[in-house]
Amino acid sequence: MPGLIIYIMFFLVIPAIMIEDAGALDSLSRSRSLVSNQWLKTFVLALIVGLITGIPVFILDLIMAPLGIYRSLVSSIIIAFVQPIIPISLTVYYYSMLAKEEQQRTPPPPPPPF
Repeated sequence: MPGLIIYIMFFLVIPAIMIEDAGALDSLSRSRSLVSNQWLKTFVLALIVGLITGIPVFILDLIMAPLGIYRSLVSSIIIAFVQPIIPISLTVYYYSMLAKEEQQRTPPPPPPPF
């Protein structure tokens, strides 16, 4: 259970490093702040992405088991089509968390009229 909490807490570390050009420790705290009020949403997204990428690979790996030497070739082709879902979903989720964070900031009060 602690591993799952840490995984959710640091789910957005890679986009924070790449997009914000943050260092390793800064990206950890940035991911934690972005995910802070969205634990369940982050968990559900991680679960859905894991199922979307894992189930087809597993099923097709079982189907291709009798092919012997060609099994790894077919698995590699399938993985090449399925794996881009992970960085795409991370990036979209990262930008949605940035938009939500920007929306929660209160605007400064208007200047007094003169």
